[in-house]
Amino acid sequence: MERIVLEVDDRTANAWRNSSPVFKSRMEQEIRFQISRRLKEMRRAEFKQVLNEVRNEAEANGLTEEILEQILHEEE
Repeated sequence: MERIVLEVDDRTANAWRNSSPVFKSRMEQEIRFQISRRLKEMRRAEFKQVLNEVRNEAEANGLTEEILEQILHEEE
């Protein structure tokens, strides 16, 4: 496992240093989960953006859904 550093205000840092190991463990698990979830959401949003850009470019070049359907059915 790798360590990362998060900056917080002095009050939060002091409270963290004085919190129990059980609390710290639970918070670390929750933070790992939240970071992982947000990164997945971000990658999904970036992927959707790329798909939209490709779709827009294809449409700008004359490739409509109808033409795409024709192409797909020609290969059957």
